[in-house]
Amino acid sequence: MPRVVLVGESCRRLAGGLKEIDVEADTIRRLLLELERRFPGLGRQVEEGMAIAIDGTIYQDTYSVALRPESEIHVIPKIAGGCSPVARVSVARCGSIPSERRTRP
Repeated sequence: MPRVVLVGESCRRLAGGLKEIDVEADTIRRLLLELERRFPGLGRQVEEGMAIAIDGTIYQDTYSVALRPESEIHVIPKIAGGCSPVARVSVARCGSIPSERRTRP
């Protein structure tokens, strides 16, 4: 039976504090449905706000990925990408420093 490892407080809170859960499922779609059935809100949280790694590989589109009975699924918070407004301000300020005053690593 695949084992789900929950990383992050939001998922653990929805799972009643559990860090690991054994779930009968042969695809990620079925796993999400089972998590939602057993722990209302958890399947939705995983689907909308978490990244999924299956046996050490992070997948973008996981619905149809087959799970083996010995699979280990890590559910981890997604990391936002891009440049925040604060970072843009910092870059803009750095660009205005005269070249003779800039330091290089």
